[in-house]
Amino acid sequence: MNDSLLSICVAAIITSIFRMLVPDERAGKQIRLIISCFFIVTVVNLLGNFDGFDSVKEIFEMETNYNDYTVVYEKQTADETANVLRKRIYSELEKEKIYPEKIYIDINISENDSISISKIRLVFTDKNSHSAERAVKITTECTGNEIEVVTEEW
Repeated sequence: MNDSLLSICVAAIITSIFRMLVPDERAGKQIRLIISCFFIVTVVNLLGNFDGFDSVKEIFEMETNYNDYTVVYEKQTADETANVLRKRIYSELEKEKIYPEKIYIDINISENDSISISKIRLVFTDKNSHSAERAVKITTECTGNEIEVVTEEW
């Protein structure tokens, strides 16, 4: 604290001496302006080093991060779409007493936010090929012929 006050006093003395040496005629106003700026910058610099001004420094040093939520949005959209379709497929397969262990749905979201489904995988634990073939047929009826439907054994 004493060092800072001493620095302010020295800056004030130097400023006063320069003001006395400044000619009053031609460039007097410009030199006085420069001397005043020197004094103000010195004082502000010294005050900025005080611990009490940390909160003021933090305002100017705040970090501004850009949060991109498009990835989260796309994942949530893909998950919600997959869950709705998965429930529908489970429901239709349940009517035929076919129970897959898992249903995996590959969903793609393009840059223009259009959603497409590229593949549906039905996972079974039993090796009953007839129920697997029937499950593929029912799933294809639910989703359309454009989507590839495959079965896997677990």
